[in-house]
Amino acid sequence: ALAREFEVLVGVRPRHGGGQVEIDLVVRSGNQVAIAEVKKGGEDERPKRGIDQLSTAGAREYFGTYTTRFLILARPPGAKIATLAKERNINVICLSSFRSVRSLLAADERNLLDSVRRILCKS
Repeated sequence: ALAREFEVLVGVRPRHGGGQVEIDLVVRSGNQVAIAEVKKGGEDERPKRGIDQLSTAGAREYFGTYTTRFLILARPPGAKIATLAKERNINVICLSSFRSVRSLLAADERNLLDSVRRILCKS
């Protein structure tokens, strides 16, 4: 869905740090760059892990402090996760159809594009 409107790289591992950091998505629009972690919310996949990954990858040594960060979830985050994401300036996008179907439903696709466009393409 994002690739129709933005330049998108999937599964990016920066060389710095021995390739220990992996980012699910890197999205670019002009000179604006965002990184995103995508979590379905299974037993071993907690949203806090995504926040930690984004905090590390958004550090000066990797993608930089001016990089926009997105946590894309299949389930709405709990209050503690939502608060933590907000405190760390991470934008949360919930796509409920992501966990049940192979491709996004039209409403979730629109939500994803609108959310990224609104935040990444601010003038």
